[in-house]
Amino acid sequence: YGDIVPSLFSMLGNTMLDTSGMNQIVSHVTSMQSGTNGTLLLLGTLFDEHWNFGFKGTSGGIEVRIYDTIIENLDSIGPSPRLLYPESPTVLTSGLRIGSGSSVVGSTKMEISFIDIGDFETSYTELIELNLDIEEVDFGLVMLFTAPVSQMMSFPLKDTTNLYCWLSLFPTPTLNKYGIRSDNLSPNLAPASLDFHVSAAHLSVECISCEVFNYT
Repeated sequence: YGDIVPSLFSMLGNTMLDTSGMNQIVSHVTSMQSGTNGTLLLLGTLFDEHWNFGFKGTSGGIEVRIYDTIIENLDSIGPSPRLLYPESPTVLTSGLRIGSGSSVVGSTKMEISFIDIGDFETSYTELIELNLDIEEVDFGLVMLFTAPVSQMMSFPLKDTTNLYCWLSLFPTPTLNKYGIRSDNLSPNLAPASLDFHVSAAHLSVECISCEVFNYT
């Protein structure tokens, strides 16, 4: 494709990877989902698990349900975001800062039920609301990427949305008699490092309906 691929990558960096451009995309997508720019609305149950326990003659069960989660100010991406930036022929880096200028605010409801506790089989439920305020969340990812140049440059444009076609670019590693890749071979696609940093975080817990504990 000649200089088409470098030109497309440069155009991508000047538009979508521009801070204002990415924030506009996030605002538009979140607005379509929740009706509010920068807000992600996840109604319904996100987590629902039950555990049984027993110790020192006491037994019972615990149920935890997390539901109705709201995340705000996602359209606060900071300057100089990176997406699969080639640091070297085999290393791609990505980096993103969220919460620049305005904190990312999240809230969710948690229902904790204690079931059949002790000899009297007492049951009660605690309903609380968690609120988290995060300042400047930084994500960083370094990927190792190795694929034949000839296949990359002749990749059909019609297959750009097909994940399996992209995966077919990576050479099949040499396997031993057990079907396991040899240890002395370098991976064709693998994460090299993952960084996550939060400048500050504030968590508050509010009791909505509590039978035993009183949260403040």
